[in-house]
Amino acid sequence: MDLLYGYYNIDYTRDGNFLAMAGGKGHIAILDWKKKNLKAEFNVKDKIRDVKFLTNENMIAVAQKKYAYIYDGFGTELHRLKFHAEPLHLGKLKEFNRF
Repeated sequence: MDLLYGYYNIDYTRDGNFLAMAGGKGHIAILDWKKKNLKAEFNVKDKIRDVKFLTNENMIAVAQKKYAYIYDGFGTELHRLKFHAEPLHLGKLKEFNRF
């Protein structure tokens, strides 16, 4: 198997319906894996270290080379977390979003 965009990090929504995949070289895809429906696919052209869904399938957080970013479900950048410089993992970020 040849992975064009390097290794992949994955995360599922809490209900298990949606899957976020982020390739090490910038490829991001969000899909409904049960229905086999691609919701969004885009390339950030930066090194990606981790990806996590936030409240639902409409927002994801991505740990990139310099900062952590938040994108909506269509690939639009919503926010850049400047105070999280060179993030490696986003595991704790998910704990803060339990409403």
